[in-house]
Amino acid sequence: MLPPGTNSFVATSRPSIVRVPRKWLALARGAWIVCALLLLANFVVSIPAYYKLLLTVCTLPNHVPCTNPGQVTPSWQLTPDNAQALAHLHLAVSTYAVFFVTLNVVAKYTCHHGLSLCPRPGCRATPAG
Repeated sequence: MLPPGTNSFVATSRPSIVRVPRKWLALARGAWIVCALLLLANFVVSIPAYYKLLLTVCTLPNHVPCTNPGQVTPSWQLTPDNAQALAHLHLAVSTYAVFFVTLNVVAKYTCHHGLSLCPRPGCRATPAG
């Protein structure tokens, strides 16, 4: 029972349809494309630097981890012991660097594939191949 003097009102939540003008949609899509291209360019330009970093053997003492410049994340650089272990397996440091750069590119492509290729709802991109 409701107290006297109160109304029983059931609120229905209907989604309101808002029409966005076409020029704003075109502007938003253009901004999205520019951002996507800038991020892609940044990624592509960073590949040679990452390869060069992986070619460098870290000579810091064992208790100091090799990190990316200005960061605390590991750089995946080889230590002298790791480079020697690769040499015992008849693998060059460049083979290690190519493997990890390729792994990084493939992982980023597959992880971001669905997010970056479909800006419109209903767009169904298929993997390149």
